[in-house]
Amino acid sequence: MKRDPVGQYHFDPETYLAMVLSEVPAYFALQEATAEATTGVVAAQILELGVGTGETAKLVLAVHPMARLTGVDESPEMLDCARKRLPSADLRVGRLEDPLPEGTFDLVISALAVHHLDGDGKADLFTRVAERLRPEGVLCWPTWSSPTTLATR
Repeated sequence: MKRDPVGQYHFDPETYLAMVLSEVPAYFALQEATAEATTGVVAAQILELGVGTGETAKLVLAVHPMARLTGVDESPEMLDCARKRLPSADLRVGRLEDPLPEGTFDLVISALAVHHLDGDGKADLFTRVAERLRPEGVLCWPTWSSPTTLATR
């Protein structure tokens, strides 16, 4: 993972899994729990913020096989990897700070991405997500903080 001067993260799809497992040992359990948390949600339209390699979307779409996925990630390389796993998804290059895709969604998911924003950025994003959620829509936002990270804040 590299970070550029304006604070954006750039992940390499070839090394992403090893990196994330070193920082989030329960990564696969988190992914499975994310998909499981969407059980019972009636979701025809899903928006994923921070698609990465498509791991979360793949599992969520297994729960919602008829849903249409729109996904956003700032890394074209990560989206190229995700496209192989999610060939029917509408995947777009964009940042969490950018305007969200048009339309409304039954389910918005974002695993291990929103924590990269500061407090104001999170508040802005959640306001914009609320504007895109349908009246019975659901936001599923699993995240992770290691004890070491928490101790140093």
